[in-house]
Amino acid sequence: MANKKIKAFLFVSTFIFFIVAFVNIYKNFVQNSLSLDTIPIAVSSIILIIGSIAYFFEQIQTPEVSFIYSKPSFWVVVGIMIYFSGTFFLFLQYENLSDTDKKTFWIINMFCLILKNIFFSISFILKPENQQISNVDDYYLNKLE
Repeated sequence: MANKKIKAFLFVSTFIFFIVAFVNIYKNFVQNSLSLDTIPIAVSSIILIIGSIAYFFEQIQTPEVSFIYSKPSFWVVVGIMIYFSGTFFLFLQYENLSDTDKKTFWIINMFCLILKNIFFSISFILKPENQQISNVDDYYLNKLE
């Protein structure tokens, strides 16, 4: 990544994400809490959505010859963004939902999960020649030589 501010932001947000994840793991497994704690999920969702936006911003800032959708990382980031943006408000409101609404919630959650897995699968089946990245400047300089 070229931009140092984005890189520092992603480093700090990754650190916060891991702290939230470990607190959630501790709360669920060590304390044997069987309830769904939606606050850590919402915080993780916000961090991952902002990180995805930062990734796309960084990709726009670095011009390349290849298309962005030819890289596996693009499809992984799209999958993460689709899942967490699709379920963000559902996780925030989960505790306030009735039992029938909670069943609808899980249908929406599974739909977003299937979409995420489809995008992840696309990233896994990309051919290696589509994964080669070259800078626009280097591409044209090599053509001149």
